[in-house]
Amino acid sequence: MGYMNGDVLTYKWFREKLQVLQLPVCIIHGNHDNPGLISQVFPDFPLNAENEMFYQRSWGDINILF
Repeated sequence: MGYMNGDVLTYKWFREKLQVLQLPVCIIHGNHDNPGLISQVFPDFPLNAENEMFYQRSWGDINILF
């Protein structure tokens, strides 16, 4: 694993740490992440037709784009 590649074990570790918080979260990939692997580990955040993780969520009457 290099710093330019996503790693499924790291994503799973991160998911476990987030679950402990018991807070709602939104996930989006960064420059050096692998969107496909993140989507496997966080299945509530699927990829779009271009295999990227861009989506919209509403918070009350506010729409947020990720």
